[in-house]
Amino acid sequence: MPNRRLYSDRTLRATCSFVLAAGLHIAALPYVARAQDATPSLSQAAAQMRALGYDPDSVYFVFQVQQPVKPVPGAHGPVYPPLLKSAGTEGDVILAFVVDTAGRVEPKSVRVLLSHHGLFTEAARAAVDSTTFVPARLRGQAVRQLVQQPFQFRIPK
Repeated sequence: MPNRRLYSDRTLRATCSFVLAAGLHIAALPYVARAQDATPSLSQAAAQMRALGYDPDSVYFVFQVQQPVKPVPGAHGPVYPPLLKSAGTEGDVILAFVVDTAGRVEPKSVRVLLSHHGLFTEAARAAVDSTTFVPARLRGQAVRQLVQQPFQFRIPK
């Protein structure tokens, strides 16, 4: 039968060591962040944005910005693939992508979250690639935002 006191002492020491290590890690975070902020390769504009309290290289979610991304007026939706339309096929596509500070979609960021057909995906992607957006804004500055955009392909009854 194991010695309960010895087992309890080992558990207590391991727990205390873990708590101490976690505390030291948390205490060191502000110093690590300051060291990263002091990197000389940062542009002056990026340094100013960091001073305002946000990272210019970050991608923000819609709930984190004051003005979310929106398409510029007159933007067109996707073109219904003729082959699928003539076959009476309906479906949905959901794309996720990042809109940069100039209002353009970052091509490498586009991800398909849902698609009912590859031709629908191509049409939705072409629509996103050709759309210009009003960029998201946070504290008066344009920021990058992650967008999840649904596309519905429905044949009018």
